[in-house]
Amino acid sequence: HERSLNDRGQRDFKLMGQFLAAQNVKVEHIVCSTANRARETLDGLNTYLQIPESKIVYDDSLYLASLSELKDCINNLPNNCERVAIVGHNPGLTELCDYLIGNEIGNLPTCAVCNIEFPIDDWKKVDQGLGQQKALWTPKMLKEFLNSL
Repeated sequence: HERSLNDRGQRDFKLMGQFLAAQNVKVEHIVCSTANRARETLDGLNTYLQIPESKIVYDDSLYLASLSELKDCINNLPNNCERVAIVGHNPGLTELCDYLIGNEIGNLPTCAVCNIEFPIDDWKKVDQGLGQQKALWTPKMLKEFLNSL
């Protein structure tokens, strides 16, 4: 819980933050693990995204959360927010993405972003296979793209 980000994690959040800002990604609500490295990642990303602190909730239960705990987190999101983000840990986040889209996406590496859309108007309705994966970005993918230019 107290472990800090390593050098690679710090490089990755800078790259991902710049990419998300360039893509004009907007987030209305964030739920973040209280683990030090999750908070550092969010703080680093937020250097680029400029999400107000009032839109961020830190939740102890996200540290090493199970699929069930993460689903509960989503089902309890405020319905006045359409674009939300969860900053947490594996294996739970990978399992959550697989569950929500009904397909295996493979292991989410550190600082990966998986964009999933739901045809719902109430977060309590989010369930298995209901989501549609719109994008999956990893630091490795972004580095490979930049190196190909």
